[in-house]
Amino acid sequence: MSQEWVSAGSQGAGAGALVSLSSGELPRGDRFDWYVELVRENVAPFSLGSFHAHGFEARVAGVDLGSAQLTHLVFEPLHAARTPRHIRRGDPETYQLALISGSPMITRQHDNEAEISTGSLVFFDTSHPLDTLVPDDRGQGRVTLLRIPRDALPRPPAGSTGSWPGSSSRTV
Repeated sequence: MSQEWVSAGSQGAGAGALVSLSSGELPRGDRFDWYVELVRENVAPFSLGSFHAHGFEARVAGVDLGSAQLTHLVFEPLHAARTPRHIRRGDPETYQLALISGSPMITRQHDNEAEISTGSLVFFDTSHPLDTLVPDDRGQGRVTLLRIPRDALPRPPAGSTGSWPGSSSRTV
């Protein structure tokens, strides 16, 4: 098994090919480091911690959709933090829309904190600090993540009262 997440297109499989990986094929002591590296290289740099680091169980399946990627992650309870230092180190400049299908999560970004319940969607920007907790007493995290380049979904500048680029508005 490859310990590196790669674009399906870079392996000759073509866009749209499903890539599936599991920590179960690795020695127990290597599993958490594998998952940390997979997230760092393919989602964004994060600091991850877990009481389950030894023998960490995780599965990842993903498909490259051209400029966007769809990834399904199943993992042990953990804490994930994306700090200003992580952002300076590497920012994929993506929006991420996550469907929570496992344990509820507690997420903080832009001074807003919310418990994201099972079945909910959460939208975040990799260019801003993020703090997420999958509590230890609530079971495995299961997240389906759609990663979209920020430039594919232009938004008005912060504080702007204008309309979306390329749009017009009229009072009738």
